[in-house]
Amino acid sequence: MAKSGCPDKCGNVTVPYPFGIGSSCYYSEWYSITCNNSTAVLAKFDLEVLGITLGSKQVKVNSPMVINCTAANTTWTSTNLGGSPYSYSPVDNVFVPVLCPATSLSNGQDTIVAQCGRNCDSNSRRYSNLGEEICETYPPFSLSVYDVNIAHSNGTCSYVFMVDADYVDMSYVSQSQRSVLQVVRNGTYIPVRLDWVYEYLPGLGFDPKCSQSEEGYSCHCPSDEGGNPYLPNGCQSKISKLSPLPFFLNRKFCFAFFSVESVGPNENGPSAIECWG
Repeated sequence: MAKSGCPDKCGNVTVPYPFGIGSSCYYSEWYSITCNNSTAVLAKFDLEVLGITLGSKQVKVNSPMVINCTAANTTWTSTNLGGSPYSYSPVDNVFVPVLCPATSLSNGQDTIVAQCGRNCDSNSRRYSNLGEEICETYPPFSLSVYDVNIAHSNGTCSYVFMVDADYVDMSYVSQSQRSVLQVVRNGTYIPVRLDWVYEYLPGLGFDPKCSQSEEGYSCHCPSDEGGNPYLPNGCQSKISKLSPLPFFLNRKFCFAFFSVESVGPNENGPSAIECWG
C-alpha cells in the first residue's frame, strides 16, 4: 500500500510506504525509489530493486558477482551501506565461492567473517546436481560492507558472490540438468537481500503502532487488522471468508457475503447479497 496519490508499482515491483516513487511519496530519502523504464532502483545506492517486503523488512536487490579469470589476486568491495537503514542480511544470504577457489570474505575492516580454501570443510560443502563442489557460508552477523579476496585462479575463472540463499536453492532445482557454472556464467548480477529498519524521524511524527528494538524501529498492525502500519490509518480491519455484513437497501434488510479475505471494506466486493422484506 503506497501513500495516497502515489504510484504503488514500478514494472513488476510493488512499492509500499515508507518507500515511494516521487519526492512526496517516501518517508525519507533513504526509501526513495526511482522508476527507470519499469526498473525500480534504490536511489541512494543505485541498486536495482527486485522486491520489497514490509513484514520481514527486506529489500531484494541485484548485486554484482566477483569474477576473476586472471593469474593475479583480486579484491572487490561491495556497495557500502554504512550509516543507512540497510544491511546485508546474515540470515537470508550466503557467501558462495564456486568450485572453492581460495577466497575470503571480510567486513571491510580486515576481519575475516567467512573463508573457503581449496577443500571445503564439512560445514560448508554442498554439491550441485552435476557434482560440482560449492562452498556455502552464512555471514555470522549483519554487514554494512564487505570485501571479497580471491587468490589467483591459475588460468581458470573463479566466481564468488554473496547471494540470496533461496536463489541458490532454486538454481539447483530449476537448472537440474545444467552446471552451476553455466548458471553463474549467464549473468554478472545476482539477487541479494538487504534488511532494513524504519528510521524514525521525530519531526515527521511517530505512530503508536511502532516500537523500538536493538535493530531499530518496527511497525505492525494489530493481529485482527491488515494493511500498511507505516501509513497513517494504514491498518484496516479484516473481513474473513464468508463473513456476512448486514445493511439496509431500499427498506430491505440485507446481508453481503464475502467469499475471500479482504482488507478494508471496499477492496474486494461481496460474492453474494441476500435481502428480505
